[in-house]
Amino acid sequence: MKTMNAVLTRRALRLVFVMTALASALGLALFALWYDNNPRFHAARGQSLYQQGSYPAAAAEFSAAIRLQPENADNYYQRGLALSARGTLDRAMHDFDQAIQLDPSNALAYLGRAEGYRRMGSLERGLDDAGQAIALQPGLAAAYQTRAGLYAQGGLYQRALLDLTKAISLQPASVLAYRQRGAVYLQQGSFTQALQDYAQAIQLSPGDADLLFERGKVYVQQGDPLKAIHDFDLVIQARPQDAEAYVNRGLAQYDAGSLEQAASDFSRAIELNPTYPGAYYGRGLALEKQGSHTLAAADFTQVLALCSASALCEQARQRLAEAQNPQAAQTAGPDRARLYYDKALASLQSGDYASSVQDFSSAIQAEPDFSEAYLQRGLAHLRLQDYAAALADFDQGAALAPQDVRAYLGSGSAHAQLKQYAQAVEDFDQAIQLAPSSAQAYFNRGMAYTFLGQPGKAADDLSRALKYCETASLCQQAQIELDKLR
Repeated sequence: MKTMNAVLTRRALRLVFVMTALASALGLALFALWYDNNPRFHAARGQSLYQQGSYPAAAAEFSAAIRLQPENADNYYQRGLALSARGTLDRAMHDFDQAIQLDPSNALAYLGRAEGYRRMGSLERGLDDAGQAIALQPGLAAAYQTRAGLYAQGGLYQRALLDLTKAISLQPASVLAYRQRGAVYLQQGSFTQALQDYAQAIQLSPGDADLLFERGKVYVQQGDPLKAIHDFDLVIQARPQDAEAYVNRGLAQYDAGSLEQAASDFSRAIELNPTYPGAYYGRGLALEKQGSHTLAAADFTQVLALCSASALCEQARQRLAEAQNPQAAQTAGPDRARLYYDKALASLQSGDYASSVQDFSSAIQAEPDFSEAYLQRGLAHLRLQDYAAALADFDQGAALAPQDVRAYLGSGSAHAQLKQYAQAVEDFDQAIQLAPSSAQAYFNRGMAYTFLGQPGKAADDLSRALKYCETASLCQQAQIELDKLR
């Protein structure tokens, strides 16, 4: 009897286990079915994946949420962010449009679209959207930061600073706002204010390698290489495989006169990234200054093998000639001017316009007929919104190199900024005469005609700009302005 009871008990237990397993499987199936048909879960999962940087998977989750709840504007906005992050900007803009259509009061959707316009180079449309976001939600710090980015890209630095100061007043613990304002101060050449903002950002986010890296670059431009080296030391401790950090520390070591340490840093960068032309160029500079001309020439040759058409190529070519004939380089009169010019060009490319003006001026002082230095200094003055000084430089550049179309493009741009549109048209006329297929010249003259109230001529020029344009941003700008005239 006991044996029979034991058998029955075992059978009952097996039955219980089977039923439990069936119930569990059924529960999981029901949960999966419920999950698949719940838009909130897909949206939450999409947000989690977005935060992890898994943008394609995030976009797929938001697509599932949209399929289940097509009238939800936020799902389109969130998918737009994911698509934008993965680089499919056209689809992202479509989603932002859809979000705004479904919910015209969605300030974040306007911000997403404004950032998209910024990346496309459509600054005017971006500013409109950012302004709309601020009108809808005046206390949204991100809206002022987005508009500041658009202003800065358009060279309107004072407006950018006002917006970033407003953003900080609304969100005093915003690392991004301090970082962004520091970058704008740097573009203006205001090193003290830039360093103050980076210090505040680092205080809010101690040990942030990106912030330390950016502050280190400011110290280099300010002429304080020892502080720069300290910041780059911390960056390298956090990111020992970062070739760019070694290059920048190498440059700071070079400025501090520590040539062996500089060469060592550049060599380490080359080990980490053998195709980094800037690392070879930096090591070449250090070796050349140590008197190792043959080794320096090998590095400059490597730069020329790696770099595309750029200012770095031209600098390397000049340095290679000097390394191959060091005696001639020491006695050449223009060499001092070229050294200042190279330094100024690097500052200009990094956004340090004030320092570039100083070094271009030193180059001109050493070689008064240095037309390229006048043209580049004029560009720096444009960036600093010193349009009268820019005009003087472009005029001198044109006098020294009358066939250089850049002189007339620059002069016309300065006249346009001063609202002297008739003079701007004359400059662009000259540019077009020298370069009949210059899309930029046609676009600029078309805009000048627009401000002069001559839409027919403006449309003709914008159409020619579309015909000759080679960059997507210029083509798009020309099409937008042409559409406004129709």
